[in-house]
Amino acid sequence: MNNKKIVMALVAAGVMAGSGYGLYRLGISQGMKDANGIQADTSPSGSAPNDKKVLYWHDPMVPGQKFDKPGKSPFMDMQLVPVYADGADEGSVKISPRVQQNLGVRVAEVTRAKLASSIAAVGTVTYNERDVALVQARSNGFVEKLYVRTPLDTVRKGQALAELYVPEWVAA
Repeated sequence: MNNKKIVMALVAAGVMAGSGYGLYRLGISQGMKDANGIQADTSPSGSAPNDKKVLYWHDPMVPGQKFDKPGKSPFMDMQLVPVYADGADEGSVKISPRVQQNLGVRVAEVTRAKLASSIAAVGTVTYNERDVALVQARSNGFVEKLYVRTPLDTVRKGQALAELYVPEWVAA
């Protein structure tokens, strides 16, 4: 009776393991399909998908080195990627027109021209508050009126910043 329970437990474990592996393989095969439902070519053999002509193979991490047959890269120990005759290799990025519009991608032709010599820009000039130093005055006096009160106030050329009253200067 005890042996019967052990055998049943082993059979149940085997069925669970088999069904788990089956579901794993199903997930892998579904994951290998691209967005259009077409099975991706994962074979490292020389066959190109859709019978495109393969010019050469290269390592994406070292694209300057070309190889005449598929296999593993001697540099990075990864599969070589084919480069096709029509110029569309697996490493290229294609963006649909809808996504281009949503991202705001704009394409323009490059032209050579001279730039305008003057540039109008808006800016703010401030002093470096870390370099502020207190200076001991050689004459006694005080500020009567202050025209610029806060940092970032606008100042025009020739504008007075403050009025000082120094009795020694008045006596002179």
